[in-house]
Amino acid sequence: MKRLVAALVTAAVLVGLSACSFSTTVTEKPENLAANVKGELEAQYDVQGIEINCGTDRISVVVDTVVVCTMTVTDDPDSYEVVVTITEVDGTNYKYTYELRAA
Repeated sequence: MKRLVAALVTAAVLVGLSACSFSTTVTEKPENLAANVKGELEAQYDVQGIEINCGTDRISVVVDTVVVCTMTVTDDPDSYEVVVTITEVDGTNYKYTYELRAA
């Protein structure tokens, strides 16, 4: 009887594992994306004091993923949205575009 129970438990575990799928989606820390966008914006507009916040959840690095970040600039009372869209993925490397919008 013990062998039968052990065999059934083993079979159940094997069936359970075969039903699982493992994701290989690359993710990025939001602070890393924010730092990259910040650097590009500061260089493009020759402005210092930009702060970008892309939230706290890890970002799936998948083509067409859209991340809405918030941008503030020192001495500017307004905040802005930076809409980032992942456009290309090659392993752990990715490219994106961004668009600035009034918040």
